[in-house]
Amino acid sequence: MKSSNNKVTSITKKVKFNAASILFVVILFYIVAQMVMSLRKHPITTYKVSSSDVNDNINCTGIALRNETLIKADKNGYLVYFLRDNDKVAKGGAVCTVDETGAIVSTISDTKTSSETVFSSSDYLSVRSTIDTFKDSYSDSNFYSVYNFESTIEGKVLELSNEIMMKNYNGQSEAVKNAVSNMTAPQSGVVLFYTDGYESYTPDTLPDDAFSVTNYKKKAYKSGDIINSGDTVYKLVTDEKWNIVCNITFEQANQILEKSNQSTSQSRITFKINNSDFDITTNYDLIQKKDGYYLVLPISKYLIDYADERFINVSIKLNAYDGLKVPNKALLKKEALKIPKEYFTRGGDEADTNKLEVYRLNEEGNKEAVQLEPNILKSDDKCYIVDKSIFKEGDAIIRMDSNETVVPEALERTDVCGVYLANKGYAEFYTVTIVNEGEEFTMIQRGENINEYDNIVMDASEVSDYQKLF
Repeated sequence: MKSSNNKVTSITKKVKFNAASILFVVILFYIVAQMVMSLRKHPITTYKVSSSDVNDNINCTGIALRNETLIKADKNGYLVYFLRDNDKVAKGGAVCTVDETGAIVSTISDTKTSSETVFSSSDYLSVRSTIDTFKDSYSDSNFYSVYNFESTIEGKVLELSNEIMMKNYNGQSEAVKNAVSNMTAPQSGVVLFYTDGYESYTPDTLPDDAFSVTNYKKKAYKSGDIINSGDTVYKLVTDEKWNIVCNITFEQANQILEKSNQSTSQSRITFKINNSDFDITTNYDLIQKKDGYYLVLPISKYLIDYADERFINVSIKLNAYDGLKVPNKALLKKEALKIPKEYFTRGGDEADTNKLEVYRLNEEGNKEAVQLEPNILKSDDKCYIVDKSIFKEGDAIIRMDSNETVVPEALERTDVCGVYLANKGYAEFYTVTIVNEGEEFTMIQRGENINEYDNIVMDASEVSDYQKLF
Protein backbone atom coordinates (compact mmCIF):
# COMPACT_ATOMS: atom_id res chain seq x y z
CA MET A 1 0.00 0.00 0.00
CA LYS A 2 1.33 3.28 -1.03
CA SER A 3 1.28 6.00 1.55
CA SER A 4 1.13 9.67 0.84
CA ASN A 5 1.83 12.72 2.95
CA ASN A 6 -1.04 15.25 3.14
CA LYS A 7 0.11 18.76 3.68
CA VAL A 8 -2.26 21.52 4.86
CA THR A 9 -1.23 24.95 3.80
CA SER A 10 -2.62 27.98 5.82
CA ILE A 11 -3.32 31.03 3.69
CA THR A 12 -3.59 34.43 5.42
CA LYS A 13 -5.67 36.96 3.55
CA LYS A 14 -4.95 40.62 3.95
CA VAL A 15 -7.98 42.90 4.32
CA LYS A 16 -7.73 45.73 1.89
CA PHE A 17 -9.43 49.04 2.75
CA ASN A 18 -10.34 51.33 -0.07
CA ALA A 19 -11.78 54.86 -0.13
CA ALA A 20 -15.35 53.63 -0.64
CA SER A 21 -15.21 51.46 2.47
CA ILE A 22 -13.86 54.28 4.60
CA LEU A 23 -16.56 56.65 3.33
CA PHE A 24 -19.27 54.07 4.06
CA VAL A 25 -18.01 53.61 7.64
CA VAL A 26 -17.91 57.38 8.21
CA ILE A 27 -21.46 57.83 6.90
CA LEU A 28 -22.71 54.93 9.01
CA PHE A 29 -21.04 56.34 12.11
CA TYR A 30 -22.58 59.77 11.41
CA ILE A 31 -26.07 58.32 10.99
CA VAL A 32 -25.81 56.32 14.20
CA ALA A 33 -24.47 59.34 16.06
CA GLN A 34 -27.32 61.51 14.77
CA MET A 35 -29.86 58.90 15.81
CA VAL A 36 -28.39 58.70 19.31
CA MET A 37 -28.32 62.49 19.60
CA SER A 38 -31.91 62.80 18.36
CA LEU A 39 -33.07 60.24 20.90
CA ARG A 40 -31.35 62.12 23.70
CA LYS A 41 -32.47 65.50 22.44
CA HIS A 42 -35.63 67.03 23.90
CA PRO A 43 -38.11 67.54 21.02
CA ILE A 44 -38.99 71.16 20.25
CA THR A 45 -42.70 71.72 19.81
CA THR A 46 -43.90 74.39 17.40
CA TYR A 47 -47.21 76.22 17.21
CA LYS A 48 -48.99 77.50 14.10
CA VAL A 49 -50.05 81.13 14.62
CA SER A 50 -53.78 81.67 14.19
CA SER A 51 -56.06 84.66 13.86
CA SER A 52 -58.22 85.65 16.82
CA ASP A 53 -60.58 88.29 18.11
CA VAL A 54 -61.62 88.70 21.74
CA ASN A 55 -63.43 91.25 23.83
CA ASP A 56 -63.75 92.32 27.43
CA ASN A 57 -67.54 92.43 27.31
CA ILE A 58 -69.54 92.13 30.50
CA ASN A 59 -72.41 89.68 30.11
CA CYS A 60 -75.15 89.88 32.69
CA THR A 61 -78.85 89.27 33.20
CA GLY A 62 -81.02 92.37 33.31
CA ILE A 63 -84.56 92.96 34.51
CA ALA A 64 -86.83 95.03 32.29
CA LEU A 65 -88.83 97.61 34.25
CA ARG A 66 -91.64 99.51 32.50
CA ASN A 67 -94.49 101.84 33.36
CA GLU A 68 -97.06 99.03 33.66
CA THR A 69 -100.66 99.72 34.75
CA LEU A 70 -102.80 96.82 35.91
CA ILE A 71 -106.35 96.88 34.52
CA LYS A 72 -108.92 95.07 36.67
CA ALA A 73 -112.36 93.66 35.96
CA ASP A 74 -115.43 95.26 37.54
CA LYS A 75 -117.59 92.13 37.34
CA ASN A 76 -117.46 88.36 37.31
CA GLY A 77 -117.57 86.26 34.17
CA TYR A 78 -115.69 84.71 31.29
CA LEU A 79 -112.82 86.64 29.76
CA VAL A 80 -112.74 87.19 25.99
CA TYR A 81 -109.87 89.16 24.38
CA PHE A 82 -110.19 91.23 21.20
CA LEU A 83 -106.46 91.86 20.75
CA ARG A 84 -103.30 89.80 20.65
CA ASP A 85 -100.76 89.91 23.43
CA ASN A 86 -98.20 92.69 22.87
CA ASP A 87 -100.54 94.58 20.51
CA LYS A 88 -100.78 98.36 20.49
CA VAL A 89 -104.11 99.91 21.41
CA ALA A 90 -105.42 103.46 21.08
CA LYS A 91 -107.09 105.32 23.92
CA GLY A 92 -110.68 104.09 24.16
CA GLY A 93 -109.97 101.02 22.01
CA ALA A 94 -111.66 97.76 22.98
CA VAL A 95 -109.29 95.28 24.62
CA CYS A 96 -111.55 92.57 26.02
CA THR A 97 -114.97 91.81 27.44
CA VAL A 98 -116.23 89.99 30.51
CA ASP A 99 -119.07 87.61 29.64
CA GLU A 100 -121.16 87.48 32.83
CA THR A 101 -123.65 84.88 31.63
CA GLY A 102 -121.31 82.72 29.61
CA ALA A 103 -123.54 83.20 26.58
CA ILE A 104 -120.70 84.17 24.26
CA VAL A 105 -118.40 81.35 25.35
CA SER A 106 -121.15 78.74 25.11
CA THR A 107 -122.32 80.08 21.73
CA ILE A 108 -118.77 79.95 20.38
CA SER A 109 -118.39 76.40 21.66
CA ASP A 110 -121.71 75.36 20.10
CA THR A 111 -120.67 76.69 16.67
CA LYS A 112 -117.66 74.38 16.50
CA THR A 113 -118.14 71.24 14.47
CA SER A 114 -116.59 67.90 15.22
CA SER A 115 -114.44 68.19 12.08
CA GLU A 116 -112.78 71.40 13.21
CA THR A 117 -109.33 71.31 14.78
CA VAL A 118 -108.26 73.74 17.47
CA PHE A 119 -105.04 74.77 15.72
CA SER A 120 -104.29 74.86 12.02
CA SER A 121 -101.13 73.46 10.42
CA SER A 122 -99.73 77.00 10.14
CA ASP A 123 -100.28 77.45 13.90
CA TYR A 124 -98.21 74.36 14.63
CA LEU A 125 -95.52 75.57 12.23
CA SER A 126 -95.39 78.88 14.12
CA VAL A 127 -94.80 77.06 17.42
CA ARG A 128 -92.21 74.78 15.79
CA SER A 129 -90.36 77.83 14.41
CA THR A 130 -90.17 79.33 17.90
CA ILE A 131 -88.73 76.08 19.28
CA ASP A 132 -86.15 75.82 16.49
CA THR A 133 -85.03 79.42 17.03
CA PHE A 134 -84.46 78.71 20.72
CA LYS A 135 -82.47 75.54 20.00
CA ASP A 136 -80.18 77.36 17.57
CA SER A 137 -79.38 80.18 19.99
CA TYR A 138 -79.18 78.23 23.27
CA SER A 139 -75.94 77.95 25.22
CA ASP A 140 -75.12 76.87 28.78
CA SER A 141 -73.74 80.33 29.53
CA ASN A 142 -77.25 81.82 29.38
CA PHE A 143 -79.32 79.02 30.91
CA TYR A 144 -81.77 81.59 32.19
CA SER A 145 -83.09 81.78 28.62
CA VAL A 146 -84.91 78.49 29.30
CA TYR A 147 -87.30 80.42 31.53
CA ASN A 148 -87.85 83.02 28.84
CA PHE A 149 -88.42 80.22 26.34
CA GLU A 150 -91.03 78.63 28.57
CA SER A 151 -92.87 81.94 28.81
CA THR A 152 -92.53 82.51 25.06
CA ILE A 153 -94.07 79.15 24.17
CA GLU A 154 -96.83 79.61 26.69
CA GLY A 155 -97.52 83.07 25.30
CA LYS A 156 -97.52 81.72 21.73
CA VAL A 157 -100.11 79.07 22.58
CA LEU A 158 -102.25 81.59 24.44
CA GLU A 159 -101.99 84.00 21.53
CA LEU A 160 -103.23 81.32 19.13
CA SER A 161 -106.06 80.44 21.52
CA ASN A 162 -107.09 84.08 21.73
CA GLU A 163 -107.03 84.38 17.94
CA ILE A 164 -109.41 81.42 17.63
CA MET A 165 -111.71 82.93 20.25
CA MET A 166 -111.62 86.33 18.48
CA LYS A 167 -112.38 84.75 15.13
CA ASN A 168 -115.38 82.91 16.51
CA TYR A 169 -116.56 85.97 18.46
CA ASN A 170 -116.47 88.15 15.33
CA GLY A 171 -118.64 85.59 13.60
CA GLN A 172 -121.44 85.89 16.16
CA SER A 173 -124.63 87.86 15.65
CA GLU A 174 -124.95 91.47 16.77
CA ALA A 175 -127.47 90.36 19.36
CA VAL A 176 -124.90 88.13 21.00
CA LYS A 177 -122.22 90.84 20.84
CA ASN A 178 -124.52 93.47 22.33
CA ALA A 179 -125.21 91.22 25.30
CA VAL A 180 -121.88 92.16 26.87
CA SER A 181 -120.00 95.38 27.56
CA ASN A 182 -116.42 95.84 26.36
CA MET A 183 -113.46 96.97 28.47
CA THR A 184 -111.61 99.80 26.74
CA ALA A 185 -108.06 101.13 27.22
CA PRO A 186 -107.88 104.24 29.45
CA GLN A 187 -104.76 105.36 27.56
CA SER A 188 -102.92 104.39 24.42
CA GLY A 189 -100.15 101.85 24.88
CA VAL A 190 -99.14 98.20 24.57
CA VAL A 191 -101.39 95.50 26.09
CA LEU A 192 -99.84 92.52 27.86
CA PHE A 193 -101.77 89.48 29.06
CA TYR A 194 -99.58 88.41 31.96
CA THR A 195 -98.54 89.51 35.46
CA ASP A 196 -95.50 88.55 37.53
CA GLY A 197 -95.39 90.88 40.54
CA TYR A 198 -92.66 93.10 39.06
CA GLU A 199 -95.08 95.74 37.79
CA SER A 200 -94.60 98.18 40.69
CA TYR A 201 -90.81 97.90 40.98
CA THR A 202 -88.46 100.77 40.15
CA PRO A 203 -84.64 100.63 39.98
CA ASP A 204 -84.49 102.01 43.54
CA THR A 205 -86.99 99.52 45.00
CA LEU A 206 -85.96 96.37 43.13
CA PRO A 207 -84.99 93.69 45.72
CA ASP A 208 -81.89 91.51 45.32
CA ASP A 209 -83.90 88.28 45.15
CA ALA A 210 -85.77 89.61 42.10
CA PHE A 211 -82.81 88.45 39.97
CA SER A 212 -83.40 84.79 40.88
CA VAL A 213 -84.97 83.37 37.73
CA THR A 214 -85.64 80.05 39.47
CA ASN A 215 -88.14 81.77 41.79
CA TYR A 216 -89.77 83.75 39.00
CA LYS A 217 -93.50 83.15 38.57
CA LYS A 218 -95.49 84.42 35.65
CA LYS A 219 -99.29 84.25 35.40
CA ALA A 220 -100.71 84.35 31.88
CA TYR A 221 -104.34 85.14 30.93
CA LYS A 222 -106.31 83.76 27.99
CA SER A 223 -109.78 83.95 26.55
CA GLY A 224 -112.19 81.64 28.34
CA ASP A 225 -110.68 82.19 31.81
CA ILE A 226 -113.17 82.67 34.63
CA ILE A 227 -112.44 85.87 36.56
CA ASN A 228 -113.89 87.72 39.51
CA SER A 229 -114.51 91.39 40.01
CA GLY A 230 -111.24 93.08 41.02
CA ASP A 231 -109.04 90.51 39.23
CA THR A 232 -106.40 91.75 36.81
CA VAL A 233 -107.38 91.02 33.20
CA TYR A 234 -104.49 92.72 31.41
CA LYS A 235 -101.84 95.37 31.89
CA LEU A 236 -101.10 98.45 29.84
CA VAL A 237 -97.62 99.85 29.15
CA THR A 238 -98.18 103.54 28.50
CA ASP A 239 -94.63 104.91 28.14
CA GLU A 240 -92.03 104.14 25.47
CA LYS A 241 -89.32 104.86 28.04
CA TRP A 242 -88.19 101.85 30.08
CA ASN A 243 -85.18 100.64 32.07
CA ILE A 244 -82.99 97.56 32.16
CA VAL A 245 -81.46 96.93 35.59
CA CYS A 246 -78.42 94.64 35.90
CA ASN A 247 -76.86 93.34 39.11
CA ILE A 248 -73.07 93.75 38.69
CA THR A 249 -69.99 93.43 40.91
CA PHE A 250 -67.74 96.21 42.21
CA GLU A 251 -65.04 95.11 39.73
CA GLN A 252 -67.44 95.27 36.78
CA ALA A 253 -68.62 98.72 37.88
CA ASN A 254 -65.01 99.94 37.93
CA GLN A 255 -64.47 98.56 34.42
CA ILE A 256 -67.50 100.46 33.17
CA LEU A 257 -66.43 103.68 34.88
CA GLU A 258 -62.92 103.38 33.45
CA LYS A 259 -64.24 102.79 29.95
CA SER A 260 -66.74 105.66 30.04
CA ASN A 261 -64.14 108.08 31.40
CA GLN A 262 -61.94 107.31 28.39
CA SER A 263 -64.82 108.11 26.05
CA THR A 264 -65.55 111.53 24.63
CA SER A 265 -69.11 111.18 25.93
CA GLN A 266 -69.05 110.85 29.67
CA SER A 267 -71.29 108.33 31.48
CA ARG A 268 -72.42 106.59 28.28
CA ILE A 269 -72.33 102.90 27.54
CA THR A 270 -72.87 100.64 24.52
CA PHE A 271 -74.52 97.21 24.78
CA LYS A 272 -76.55 94.56 22.99
CA ILE A 273 -79.82 92.94 24.06
CA ASN A 274 -80.24 89.17 23.65
CA ASN A 275 -77.32 88.96 21.19
CA SER A 276 -79.13 91.16 18.68
CA ASP A 277 -77.42 92.55 15.58
CA PHE A 278 -77.67 96.18 16.69
CA ASP A 279 -75.93 98.20 19.40
CA ILE A 280 -77.66 100.53 21.85
CA THR A 281 -75.80 103.49 23.31
CA THR A 282 -77.27 105.31 26.28
CA ASN A 283 -76.46 107.07 29.52
CA TYR A 284 -76.29 104.89 32.60
CA ASP A 285 -76.61 105.14 36.36
CA LEU A 286 -75.04 103.10 39.17
CA ILE A 287 -76.91 102.38 42.39
CA GLN A 288 -74.61 101.00 45.09
CA LYS A 289 -75.74 97.88 46.93
CA LYS A 290 -74.22 95.80 49.71
CA ASP A 291 -72.47 93.31 47.42
CA GLY A 292 -72.16 95.36 44.26
CA TYR A 293 -74.11 97.79 42.09
CA TYR A 294 -77.31 98.02 40.12
CA LEU A 295 -76.48 99.21 36.63
CA VAL A 296 -79.49 101.13 35.27
CA LEU A 297 -79.79 101.45 31.49
CA PRO A 298 -82.59 103.82 30.40
CA ILE A 299 -84.00 103.15 26.90
CA SER A 300 -86.48 105.17 24.86
CA LYS A 301 -87.17 102.71 22.02
CA TYR A 302 -87.54 98.99 21.26
CA LEU A 303 -90.27 98.69 23.91
CA ILE A 304 -92.62 96.54 21.85
CA ASP A 305 -89.77 94.21 20.86
CA TYR A 306 -89.13 93.14 24.45
CA ALA A 307 -92.43 93.98 26.21
CA ASP A 308 -93.21 90.31 26.81
CA GLU A 309 -89.81 89.60 28.43
CA ARG A 310 -88.83 90.34 32.02
CA PHE A 311 -85.33 88.83 32.04
CA ILE A 312 -83.02 90.07 29.30
CA ASN A 313 -79.46 89.14 28.44
CA VAL A 314 -77.25 92.25 28.29
CA SER A 315 -73.78 92.27 26.72
CA ILE A 316 -71.91 95.46 27.63
CA LYS A 317 -69.20 96.37 25.12
CA LEU A 318 -65.95 97.49 26.71
CA ASN A 319 -62.89 96.67 24.60
CA ALA A 320 -62.69 94.59 21.42
CA TYR A 321 -59.39 93.21 20.17
CA ASP A 322 -58.29 91.70 16.88
CA GLY A 323 -54.91 90.14 16.21
CA LEU A 324 -52.90 86.90 16.20
CA LYS A 325 -53.05 84.31 18.96
CA VAL A 326 -49.84 82.84 20.42
CA PRO A 327 -49.24 80.75 23.58
CA ASN A 328 -48.02 82.67 26.60
CA LYS A 329 -45.01 80.33 26.86
CA ALA A 330 -43.93 81.32 23.36
CA LEU A 331 -43.24 84.88 24.50
CA LEU A 332 -39.78 85.87 25.67
CA LYS A 333 -38.51 89.14 27.11
CA LYS A 334 -35.02 90.28 26.19
CA GLU A 335 -32.89 93.19 27.32
CA ALA A 336 -31.80 95.23 24.31
CA LEU A 337 -29.79 98.39 23.65
CA LYS A 338 -31.08 101.66 22.21
CA ILE A 339 -28.44 102.97 19.81
CA PRO A 340 -28.89 106.42 18.22
CA LYS A 341 -29.32 106.20 14.45
CA GLU A 342 -26.37 108.51 13.76
CA TYR A 343 -24.01 105.69 14.82
CA PHE A 344 -25.21 103.50 11.94
CA THR A 345 -23.88 103.48 8.40
CA ARG A 346 -24.54 101.67 5.13
CA GLY A 347 -21.94 99.00 4.51
CA GLY A 348 -20.49 97.51 1.34
CA ASP A 349 -22.78 96.74 -1.57
CA GLU A 350 -25.72 96.02 0.75
CA ALA A 351 -27.19 99.50 0.55
CA ASP A 352 -30.22 98.56 2.62
CA THR A 353 -28.26 97.06 5.52
CA ASN A 354 -27.54 99.13 8.62
CA LYS A 355 -24.10 98.44 10.09
CA LEU A 356 -21.92 99.62 12.96
CA GLU A 357 -18.21 100.42 13.09
CA VAL A 358 -16.74 99.14 16.36
CA TYR A 359 -13.30 99.29 17.97
CA ARG A 360 -12.60 95.74 19.20
CA LEU A 361 -9.57 94.13 20.82
CA ASN A 362 -7.93 91.48 18.64
CA GLU A 363 -6.09 88.35 19.82
CA GLU A 364 -2.94 90.38 20.43
CA GLY A 365 -4.85 92.83 22.61
CA ASN A 366 -4.63 95.65 20.08
CA LYS A 367 -7.60 97.82 19.14
CA GLU A 368 -8.86 97.51 15.58
CA ALA A 369 -11.95 98.70 13.71
CA VAL A 370 -14.44 96.02 12.67
CA GLN A 371 -17.81 96.26 11.01
CA LEU A 372 -20.84 94.60 12.65
CA GLU A 373 -24.28 93.92 11.28
CA PRO A 374 -26.53 93.93 14.36
CA ASN A 375 -29.92 92.29 14.64
CA ILE A 376 -32.24 95.32 14.73
CA LEU A 377 -35.27 94.30 16.76
CA LYS A 378 -37.28 97.52 16.61
CA SER A 379 -36.81 101.20 15.89
CA ASP A 380 -38.27 104.60 16.65
CA ASP A 381 -37.62 108.08 15.31
CA LYS A 382 -34.23 108.43 17.01
CA CYS A 383 -32.90 104.96 17.82
CA TYR A 384 -32.50 101.41 16.63
CA ILE A 385 -33.17 98.79 19.29
CA VAL A 386 -30.47 96.14 18.95
CA ASP A 387 -29.80 92.70 20.42
CA LYS A 388 -26.93 93.29 22.84
CA SER A 389 -25.41 89.81 22.36
CA ILE A 390 -23.51 91.04 19.28
CA PHE A 391 -21.11 93.07 21.45
CA LYS A 392 -18.07 91.83 23.38
CA GLU A 393 -16.37 93.19 26.44
CA GLY A 394 -14.20 96.15 25.54
CA ASP A 395 -16.13 97.13 22.40
CA ALA A 396 -16.61 100.82 21.59
CA ILE A 397 -19.08 101.98 18.94
CA ILE A 398 -17.74 104.64 16.55
CA ARG A 399 -19.78 107.58 15.36
CA MET A 400 -18.62 107.95 11.76
CA ASP A 401 -19.28 111.66 11.30
CA SER A 402 -17.23 112.68 14.35
CA ASN A 403 -15.17 109.62 15.39
CA GLU A 404 -16.71 109.88 18.85
CA THR A 405 -17.16 106.56 20.60
CA VAL A 406 -19.58 105.11 23.10
CA VAL A 407 -19.31 101.83 24.96
CA PRO A 408 -22.39 99.55 24.94
CA GLU A 409 -22.52 99.61 28.74
CA ALA A 410 -23.29 103.35 28.61
CA LEU A 411 -26.29 102.98 26.27
CA GLU A 412 -29.90 103.04 27.39
CA ARG A 413 -31.41 99.62 27.94
CA THR A 414 -34.96 98.54 27.19
CA ASP A 415 -36.95 95.31 27.36
CA VAL A 416 -38.43 93.86 24.17
CA CYS A 417 -40.92 91.04 23.87
CA GLY A 418 -40.86 88.53 21.06
CA VAL A 419 -41.17 84.95 19.84
CA TYR A 420 -38.90 82.51 18.06
CA LEU A 421 -39.94 82.00 14.44
CA ALA A 422 -39.38 78.39 13.32
CA ASN A 423 -40.20 78.56 9.60
CA LYS A 424 -36.58 78.02 8.45
CA GLY A 425 -35.71 75.16 10.78
CA TYR A 426 -33.83 77.29 13.29
CA ALA A 427 -34.91 79.75 15.99
CA GLU A 428 -35.11 83.37 14.82
CA PHE A 429 -36.11 85.94 17.43
CA TYR A 430 -38.64 88.56 16.30
CA THR A 431 -40.30 91.22 18.38
CA VAL A 432 -44.08 91.46 18.76
CA THR A 433 -46.52 93.98 20.20
CA ILE A 434 -48.96 92.61 22.78
CA VAL A 435 -52.59 93.60 22.23
CA ASN A 436 -54.32 91.62 24.96
CA GLU A 437 -53.17 89.02 27.50
CA GLY A 438 -55.16 85.96 28.58
CA GLU A 439 -54.57 83.08 30.99
CA GLU A 440 -53.09 80.73 28.37
CA PHE A 441 -52.82 82.75 25.17
CA THR A 442 -51.80 86.28 24.25
CA MET A 443 -53.02 88.32 21.31
CA ILE A 444 -50.31 90.11 19.34
CA GLN A 445 -50.62 92.84 16.75
CA ARG A 446 -51.03 91.99 13.08
CA GLY A 447 -48.82 93.33 10.31
CA GLU A 448 -45.49 93.15 12.13
CA ASN A 449 -42.88 90.39 11.99
CA ILE A 450 -45.21 87.45 12.61
CA ASN A 451 -48.03 86.47 10.26
CA GLU A 452 -50.95 84.07 10.41
CA TYR A 453 -49.94 80.42 9.79
CA ASP A 454 -46.29 81.06 10.74
CA ASN A 455 -44.69 78.36 12.91
CA ILE A 456 -43.20 79.56 16.19
CA VAL A 457 -41.53 77.76 19.09
CA MET A 458 -44.19 76.73 21.60
CA ASP A 459 -41.92 77.29 24.65
CA ALA A 460 -39.31 80.02 24.13
CA SER A 461 -37.37 78.95 27.24
CA GLU A 462 -36.33 75.69 25.52
CA VAL A 463 -34.27 77.30 22.72
CA SER A 464 -31.66 79.96 22.08
CA ASP A 465 -30.95 82.29 19.18
CA TYR A 466 -30.40 80.50 15.86
CA GLN A 467 -30.62 77.06 17.47
CA LYS A 468 -31.33 74.29 15.00
CA LEU A 469 -34.83 72.95 15.62
CA PHE A 470 -35.16 69.94 13.35
